[in-house]
Amino acid sequence: DSQQEGVEAKFGIYVRNLAPREFEEMKVDAEGGIIVTRIDDGSFAEEIGLRENDVIIAINRRPVKSVEELKQLQATLSSGTPVAFRVARPMPSGRGQEITWRPFYFAGELP
Repeated sequence: DSQQEGVEAKFGIYVRNLAPREFEEMKVDAEGGIIVTRIDDGSFAEEIGLRENDVIIAINRRPVKSVEELKQLQATLSSGTPVAFRVARPMPSGRGQEITWRPFYFAGELP
């Protein structure tokens, strides 16, 4: 299913939009975001530490609430540009199977 696979992004990641209900059920502490569905081996994203299932909340302090917003932001970036991601990452909470979403920051310079 191509909807689950996600859309390829310049950083070496595939992402997809999160439905509002899906986002609400995840209990991510943010206004919105997009989920990483796949990371290419050896890509910029892999090098800086992004993982599958990370929810990208912002890039360079600009909120990213849709794949379209990510594409618009990517169009402004070029090789050598510093890029900082703010993501929410699913982490076991230690209480049974419950997951908590913790903020993480990853940065690097685009190749």
